[in-house]
Amino acid sequence: MSIFHRPFSAAPARATVLALVALPLIFSGLTWPVSPAQAQCITNTQTITTTITVPPGGCVINSGTVTVTGGIAEAIQFTGSGSLTNSGSVTANVDKNGGNGGIADTVIINGAGSVANSGSIVASANNNNGNTGGIADTVLIGGAGSVANSGSIIASANVNNTGTGGIADAVVIGGAGSVVNSGTISASANVTGPGGGSGLAEAVFITGNGTVVNSGTLIATAGGPSGLAEAVFISGSGSITNSGALIASANGIAEAIFFGAGNSTLTLLPGSFIIGSINFAGTNNTVSMNVGNQNLTFNTLAGVTVTGTVPFVAVGNRIASVDTTSFAVADKTLMAFTEAVWGLLGSRGNAAAVGAESGPLGFAADAPSYVEDAFSQVMGYAKAPSDALLFKSPTVTTADGTTVWAKGFYGQRTQQADGPNLRNVTQFYGGAIGLDRLVSPDLRLGGFAGGGSTSTAIDLNFGTARSDIGFGGVYGRKDIGTIFVDFGLLAGATSNRTTRNINNNLLATGLETATASFGGWFISPEVAAGKRYVLDSMWSLTPAVRFRYLASGFDSYTETGSTSNLSVASRTLQNIEERGDLTLTRTETFANADRLSTSIYAGLLGQQRVGDAGVNTILLGQALAFATPGKSSIGGAYAGGGVEWRTRNVTIFGSAEYTAMTDSSNTVTGRAGIRVGF
Repeated sequence: MSIFHRPFSAAPARATVLALVALPLIFSGLTWPVSPAQAQCITNTQTITTTITVPPGGCVINSGTVTVTGGIAEAIQFTGSGSLTNSGSVTANVDKNGGNGGIADTVIINGAGSVANSGSIVASANNNNGNTGGIADTVLIGGAGSVANSGSIIASANVNNTGTGGIADAVVIGGAGSVVNSGTISASANVTGPGGGSGLAEAVFITGNGTVVNSGTLIATAGGPSGLAEAVFISGSGSITNSGALIASANGIAEAIFFGAGNSTLTLLPGSFIIGSINFAGTNNTVSMNVGNQNLTFNTLAGVTVTGTVPFVAVGNRIASVDTTSFAVADKTLMAFTEAVWGLLGSRGNAAAVGAESGPLGFAADAPSYVEDAFSQVMGYAKAPSDALLFKSPTVTTADGTTVWAKGFYGQRTQQADGPNLRNVTQFYGGAIGLDRLVSPDLRLGGFAGGGSTSTAIDLNFGTARSDIGFGGVYGRKDIGTIFVDFGLLAGATSNRTTRNINNNLLATGLETATASFGGWFISPEVAAGKRYVLDSMWSLTPAVRFRYLASGFDSYTETGSTSNLSVASRTLQNIEERGDLTLTRTETFANADRLSTSIYAGLLGQQRVGDAGVNTILLGQALAFATPGKSSIGGAYAGGGVEWRTRNVTIFGSAEYTAMTDSSNTVTGRAGIRVGF
């Protein structure tokens, strides 16, 4: 029986493999024909089909192909300590039909050693209709060792037999060791047939103290009725830092993580995904929970210290955590959406007079009656007046000046990872229709209504958040000579749905999904002011400033669909925003009185989250409160441009804007629409 495992049907074969690791090699092979002066390092760029034997202290650099087959297949043997650097392909393959299974050992280092792999290292032992299964060992290091893998290290023992199962070991280190993996390390012992045998599969097996850093995939799969699969086994004290997948699958025992001694540490980072049991031994162990949406069950949490950078609770032998990304971006998403709505008002007009839309005389040079549309300079989305006559007689107005308009928008906000929050992308769209008219020569008032939707996807498949939004509002503009003041009020309701994908290590798929639906509301007043400067007959410049406030509320809810459903109390968030921009506009009038206006603009902005931003929740029956994450005060810059074509009383227009913020977020928004004057 192996000294490293509990009793197991494949233990005799396992002990044979460990003996190969601990003792000098007993199998002969090809000794590479090099002189003693060259013996320290062997470089291969060719295709080789015989065993490479390396003297103690030697090294192999392989960018070619080494493939060895036979009843006992060994690709590279180090008779003592040594190192392998592989960017090519190294394979040991055994195919048998009957009898006892063979042994495929791809890389054996009979002492301390290291392996750096960016290519492919494969061991395959197949036995059809045999008495015992084969043994596939990909990397065996007899003493202290290290493995750095960014490629693939694969062990596969496929057995169809009437007796015992097979053994597959991807990485075995016979002393203290370390494994750094950003690729794939896989061990698979597949067993079929009437014999009832079971497989043993180990992706990483370290017999002493060990360190594993994984950002790739470590997977072990064992077939048979009582198979044993271990993704990471450390017989001593260990440290595992995981931001990748640790997967163990077996009908018998499936261990994703096994620590054989105390003073061990498990650190979980974003991207961590675990299937299989997590086992601690001894005392003074630590779990650092630095990733949300986990629902992990351990053999015990007695003597385990649990810390973390995300909200979590530890109850019994379970630790559950919450990804805060959706909470962090809820108000940011609504800020972007309402900004796009305000942009519908700001970009729907230009230098052309509203009153001129009532008839062709309004376009004539001798009848220059101009009053700017509401919010035409807000955010610089629109164009400043180009006709100098406006400023010579700014109080002249049209007789009526009623307009009806319709416009839509589409945008995308991308938030890079920020503190505990994961990268996320929000897409939003909407549209509105509105009507306004002059109520006095220097005052225009109007109203509008519309709807839209937002959809946020969180990286690493952590979840989604969606909202359907209905809104309405009023707005107005007051002209005081060449100075204008815009004002408005926007309000609406939201219907929200969230999805949290949660890693549950006891489920076969490792994943469960919690969903929730809840309502919400928002209100947003805004005020802006600016001044128009005519540069010549075609060019104008308009500086403007704006202040906006957003209050948003979200109803309470309780998730359904998982074993770690989250209950969230109602909450209210408040945000303010300040903008200052400069718009440069060129307007050209044609002989038939049609007009083409183009504009570019740029500005600076600041956003602040104010008031109470706490989130009160209940998870696994425990109260869990945390502050809405993310920076409470950010700044940024924006730039954009627009174009507008006006013919008689119909105007068609479009604009686009890009915003970059100091929280590493950026937003792109486009708008288009039509306006008809009467």
